[in-house]
Amino acid sequence: MIQEQPWVSEGWEEAGAPTSNPNRFASFWDANIRANYSLTSKDTLIFAGYFGRDDLDNSRINEMTEWDIALSGRYQDEDDLPESLTMDIGDISKWGNDAGSVTWIRNWSNNFTTIATGSASSFYRDYDRTTTVTEVDADGVELDPDERGSLEHNEIKDYTFKLTNYYSPVDSHSLVFGAQATRNEIDYFYEMTRAESIIDNYWAGNTYAVFAKDIFTPADWLTITPGIRATYYDVTEETYLDPRIALTLQLNDEVSLKAGGGGLPPVCQPSSEGESDGG
Repeated sequence: MIQEQPWVSEGWEEAGAPTSNPNRFASFWDANIRANYSLTSKDTLIFAGYFGRDDLDNSRINEMTEWDIALSGRYQDEDDLPESLTMDIGDISKWGNDAGSVTWIRNWSNNFTTIATGSASSFYRDYDRTTTVTEVDADGVELDPDERGSLEHNEIKDYTFKLTNYYSPVDSHSLVFGAQATRNEIDYFYEMTRAESIIDNYWAGNTYAVFAKDIFTPADWLTITPGIRATYYDVTEETYLDPRIALTLQLNDEVSLKAGGGGLPPVCQPSSEGESDGG
């Protein structure tokens, strides 16, 4: 709906839009590192890391003169019309991703190898969408700034230790078995500055798993790989089984057919709330 402003004098309709001073900035970078170190003829250490940052700033400052304010319809009473209005509009996004791992490889013999890996990772996103409004009244007095908008922070952390063994007792069988422990942490914060509404949540959970599979090659053209994984999740205090099987047919040097299947535990169940007899 268009509201009439009878106290706006002729010629104000020719006034330009508010003066905008954009402060746009963007930067993106990442780095990968990797180092191998041979402890002995049978032991190797591998260090790896990744670091990444993405920063995006679309902030801007809008400066409105008395004419601009009158045309905006923000004030319905001529007596309330300020001399100027400045809006410092924030629009800042930041992403970060850090990850690192240490791996130890031990060749016990020609047919038995152990790989142990400890790793950690962190991903976060920060978003600042706050606006500060500053008014100068008709007497030239600058009023206290008014801040409104929202602030948001998300962060996910992962810590994992994994031990995997590779054992080939005979040429047709290669056994892979081991264990894994993972801790996940999730931190979420959201604040509406004007409404004084805050969400501040933190979740954490640990999973412990054991796994095994047998890479069985009864013929050069056929590979059968049955396996199973058992996982305990401390949040639900339940153990979940994940059986699986894979099949590979090597038709020739360039063509192969692959198939696989498995059973996943029903961790998430649909809610029955709100259901009716009509489906």
